[in-house]
Amino acid sequence: MPKKMSLLIILGALLFLQCSGSTEPDPKPNPEPTPIDITQVEKEILQSSNLFGFKLFKSIADETGPGENIFISPLSASFALGMVWDGAAGETKDAMAQTLEMSNLTDEQANQAYQSLMSVLPAADPEVLFKIANSIWYRTGKAVRQDYINICRTYFDALVEEVNFQDPATPTRINNWVDENTNGKITKIIDPPISDAVAMMLLNAIYFKGTWTHLFDTADTYDAEFHLEDGSTIACRMMTLEDTISFFSNDIFQAIDLPYGDGSFSMTLFLPNYNKTVDDVLQQMSGENWATWMGSFQRSEMSIGVPRFKFEYQVELTDILKAMGMSIAFTPSADFSKMFADGVGWIDVVKQKTFVQVDEQGTEAAAVTIVIMIDSIGPGFVLNRPFFFVIQEHQTGAILFIGKIANPVWDE
Repeated sequence: MPKKMSLLIILGALLFLQCSGSTEPDPKPNPEPTPIDITQVEKEILQSSNLFGFKLFKSIADETGPGENIFISPLSASFALGMVWDGAAGETKDAMAQTLEMSNLTDEQANQAYQSLMSVLPAADPEVLFKIANSIWYRTGKAVRQDYINICRTYFDALVEEVNFQDPATPTRINNWVDENTNGKITKIIDPPISDAVAMMLLNAIYFKGTWTHLFDTADTYDAEFHLEDGSTIACRMMTLEDTISFFSNDIFQAIDLPYGDGSFSMTLFLPNYNKTVDDVLQQMSGENWATWMGSFQRSEMSIGVPRFKFEYQVELTDILKAMGMSIAFTPSADFSKMFADGVGWIDVVKQKTFVQVDEQGTEAAAVTIVIMIDSIGPGFVLNRPFFFVIQEHQTGAILFIGKIANPVWDE
């Protein structure tokens, strides 16, 4: 299926949905998931991750052209930036906490919650494969505080390695770690050569593979038209299922919830009403609305159609995170003194790569988030603020023109 279609994945995919309106007693109930006992603090860190995810997704959608797919992992970004947050102090830490929706949590509370999720989520459903891993790679000779290393190893189960970034084998090692922890779905996150200015790389990797509780029959999949946002259509393979499905609708959208395995994990799919758009749904995405929607699903007999899709996605989060309120973390004024012994270092790049495949069997998805930190400004010269210039002849020393550019206008 081509990538350029009006499919924006919120927590699932858009779908064609036809509801019978029946609310008869469920003849085929979903299995009951094994109860998970999480603390209030763990609930808060998940809520923080979700709220951060809503904001992040909205920001990305605002920057994405019509017809472009989006697929991100808020949880992966939260873990990667959570490790960075542990090394921050002062105004930098406050700004990151506000952006990550973690202002109400202490370091200890947040770290214990991350630690618990590292064990709770992979064990939530024995029929679903879920893996989460973290790693930190820092430049040989860069003094990283031992307390910080201990925190990341203890609470994030992070692999911590001191490496020579100029060694051609180092990018291969890092990419091999990515490949291994995403079951081969994402094979590369960095390209050599690595700049001399790089002090540290912090990575999170997530892998998910779930089989539908109620499988789609491949014999029922058919060729269908998918209506793009510009009014045109494109061919797709439409999976179909008639079953008793968890369903909810309001004046903006219809939604269904399709469980995996024993029901601990599910894909929730939102279809805007005919007079609405995905952007209209996104405008209503908030923690309060989300809780209301998730508590409003009812079991109903219906036929559904879900398009098969498979694609990779990559997004640069640097400018988006700056706009979300943590711009100080990307400047030499950043305070990461709890991470670096010399106190010198700041975020240069935050990037996420993802993969998703949805078919008749279920869903396979992976994400890698990388935070690259530097401690010097490498070679380069970008005139992105007011500047002064001279045009001269070198043999005579004659200065022909002198100018100041306060605004780089282009008058025709």
